[in-house]
Amino acid sequence: MKRIFSFSKDKFLSFPQEKRHKKCAELLREFAKSNSPLLLETYSQLASWMGLSADFSVEERFHYHLLHAQMTLKEHDFLVRTKDKEEGAPWGAIHTYLDGLRSCHNVGSIVRTIEAFRLGPLHLSKDMMQPDHPLIQKVSMGAWKEVVIDHGIPLSSLPRPWIALETSDEASRWNEFLYQEPCTLFLGNEERGLSLSILKQCDNVVTIPLVGKKNSLNVSNAFSILAAEAATQGRNV
Repeated sequence: MKRIFSFSKDKFLSFPQEKRHKKCAELLREFAKSNSPLLLETYSQLASWMGLSADFSVEERFHYHLLHAQMTLKEHDFLVRTKDKEEGAPWGAIHTYLDGLRSCHNVGSIVRTIEAFRLGPLHLSKDMMQPDHPLIQKVSMGAWKEVVIDHGIPLSSLPRPWIALETSDEASRWNEFLYQEPCTLFLGNEERGLSLSILKQCDNVVTIPLVGKKNSLNVSNAFSILAAEAATQGRNV
């Protein structure tokens, strides 16, 4: 057990309220990782000193402490864990080409989405970061190990039809378009979208109509919508 969780009652109760909640949240996070009965017993003792019920859900109590400790919630703070499957569905033949994206977070999220729907290979334009960038790997949550990713591939080697996701009043709605395999989905830079030279070569353009004040979605969020539709059409999932 970590030393930071060893307190006398007087010492623990001398902490400010926020610090008590922070220590309890940290303890429950460690318990979720190790499933150590000793950690749970220690937490129960601290909780009793705070006048909290002995009947509790670890997940709900953890987030209760986060709230009162005014701690920012991060993805690793979610305690519920579902094991990944041993095997995924067969890979499809829907390629994805990213044209000049700058955010590793966006790229990592797209990698994760591609693996989740088993679309197909991912291609990064030559002006982008390398596919082994640590932040891409981190955000993809391990999906980078499963997805075939290349860097700077010639456009001529990508399968047609080429389908661009863009904000355009004249484009087809994303859910009214027929996605056939093989094909290549094209996504552009976060600010300027697809380069005009690539857009002119695309066979089709699809868009996600928006009714709010904002003109566009985050590129990785928009891609998730498109990927779900393309995968559903191909697999009837």
